[in-house]
Amino acid sequence: FYLNWTGRYVSTFINYILIYLNKDIFNILNAIVNTYFIFILCKLIKTKKFYFPLILYIICWFMIPSYGQVMLWQIGSIIYLWMATLGLTVIYLFIKLNNYSKIRLILLVLFIFSIISGNGFETNSIVLISFMALYFIKKYFFENEHLSIYQITIFIGTLIGFMTNLLSPGNAVRMESMNNGETLFSKIFDGLGLWFYNGI
Repeated sequence: FYLNWTGRYVSTFINYILIYLNKDIFNILNAIVNTYFIFILCKLIKTKKFYFPLILYIICWFMIPSYGQVMLWQIGSIIYLWMATLGLTVIYLFIKLNNYSKIRLILLVLFIFSIISGNGFETNSIVLISFMALYFIKKYFFENEHLSIYQITIFIGTLIGFMTNLLSPGNAVRMESMNNGETLFSKIFDGLGLWFYNGI
């Protein structure tokens, strides 16, 4: 698949594993990921309001163009929901590991985790990398703080994961086979525009 259709090797691998297992396993895992998705959003927003997860879920409902395909359908939810949830987790670690720099994490594990996250769907990866870059600008130029070794590791890992997706031979083959005049970059920006429009 990496050579002939897509650079999303992480979600493709997970999908193939779960296709050969009992569907109930996916259903249970997907329910856990859906719940964790709301949990990590609340952690990022730093709220203790009991009704906030419900509001967030309603917002997500309207921002996601095809809710069933993204949140419930096996292949779609692994590609979009699971990888977006992983991305939110990476952002959470990126922010928190600056505040709690005494935490001792194995950098190699953090690096691999970030590569996996960066290999998610292309629009998600661009948002992750852009957020980290803006966070760096805010901290360095406006607050005179430096990034921690953890944050640098996360950023580099996410960037590598994204590039292994974007530059994969499979993406080039897929774009050529569709032959509709679009490039991968134009599709990414179309996706960002749709996300922005739905967000408004």
